[in-house]
Amino acid sequence: MPALRKADPDALVLADGFSCRTQIRELSADHRPMHIAQVIAAALKD
Repeated sequence: MPALRKADPDALVLADGFSCRTQIRELSADHRPMHIAQVIAAALKD
């Protein structure tokens, strides 16, 4: 969490584990964690 607090709000936050994404969502209103599959899917759409 200290690294997320320092990170830019627009930074890509990659978290492959379900519990990791859940904790980030609950503890950080500024960041939206994504699974690697979501990042790849978004990249392929562009």
